[in-house]
Amino acid sequence: GIVQKVLRPPIQILLRLLDRLLSLIESPLFRFWSERIPLRVRQRLTFLAWGMYLPIHKVLIGRRTGLHKDVSLEYHALTS
Repeated sequence: GIVQKVLRPPIQILLRLLDRLLSLIESPLFRFWSERIPLRVRQRLTFLAWGMYLPIHKVLIGRRTGLHKDVSLEYHALTS
């Protein structure tokens, strides 16, 4: 309704601002991550982080992410 029409422009402006701010931070970090850190180290760090995140996600959120109940816990964790 009317509330959505009034709030939509400020929210869109805020989202664009956040997008630009995050791109200023993420782009150099991603460039450093992909160019300076060897692939094997990135893989090990990713698996280590995933090994810590998945059990926490299972306990705190589990399958209550709005996805179908038959979807795997890993997929729930990847999308939340």
